[in-house]
Amino acid sequence: ARRQALAALTWGDVPFDRPILRVSREQGISFALANDAALLPLAGTVNSFIAALDLRAARQWVERAEAGLGGRFAEEGVDELALAIALQRQRVATKQFVAWAPQELDWLQAQAAWPVATRLASELWPDLPQPVVLAEAAALAVQILACPRDEPWQPDLPANQQFQELLAALQAESATAYALPAIATDRLLREGLEAHLLPASTRRRFNLWGPTRPLAQTPVERQSVDQSVAARLAQRVFEATGIALPPTAEHELALLLHAAVVRARPERTRHVIVVCPSGMATTQLLVARLQARLPRLGTFEVLPLRALTAERVAAADLIISTVPLHLPGETSTPVVQVHPTLRSEDISALAQWMT
Repeated sequence: ARRQALAALTWGDVPFDRPILRVSREQGISFALANDAALLPLAGTVNSFIAALDLRAARQWVERAEAGLGGRFAEEGVDELALAIALQRQRVATKQFVAWAPQELDWLQAQAAWPVATRLASELWPDLPQPVVLAEAAALAVQILACPRDEPWQPDLPANQQFQELLAALQAESATAYALPAIATDRLLREGLEAHLLPASTRRRFNLWGPTRPLAQTPVERQSVDQSVAARLAQRVFEATGIALPPTAEHELALLLHAAVVRARPERTRHVIVVCPSGMATTQLLVARLQARLPRLGTFEVLPLRALTAERVAAADLIISTVPLHLPGETSTPVVQVHPTLRSEDISALAQWMT
């Protein structure tokens, strides 16, 4: 509980107007009273505490966890996981250890993340007593399981037959609700459900803190339908696991369902221009992700900024860009700006455009 409170405070998720601490990828942890550390003893104590949190090293441990799990955490979750690991290392260094109820420890040891968590814990704290390392490995496993993912881990489904059956049931119910049989076998929906449900249910099971994020919206005419089906799926999850998903997880379910409906419906071929000045490798990766996540979006043409003539823009149905664009002449061609890694909110925005 103290680690969760420290994570929220350090992140800047506080009930008062102006947080004194913030975490960012560029600046690390910033402390509003850092310049007063020599004048105020309390500010000096906090400054020393922040200095002991090595986010750069923690991100390297996040990467090692990804390598061990054979998957990738979502971009928005990497900094949260790095902060959790940095705080854990600081707490362990000051001998503030965790303890677990036996049933929770048994549950964690049955998860796919457990071998990775125990290996990392043994490397992080090789000189500590084995019971302490075991408990801290469990703390690592909780944070790893609760971190949002961009893609599923390969060991998850084979390791948990009950979870596998639950996903199949959720897809079958979704296909019936929308009267679209293709949804029952939609691989991308299956992967999305897997990547979102286990982290969300783990976060709720252990009452973990997480920052509040703005919620992407599906089109107005689809919201009530998608949210209604998502609520039914959340009820099925509760009946199968005893875990009530938070509203944010239900919202993610609605977005996944909307994307699946878009994929299941026949679409006309569209001409989509992709603009990504970040280099050929990044552009190819972006197009590959577009084709994988939204295979019915259309045919893609990659163009440099200087090739965006009025004629080419007018002939396109959509322009996807990783940078702000100033198009030549007057045009009604829509532009959707995305992140080069194609985040979940980007996929949602493109799915909205398709409908």
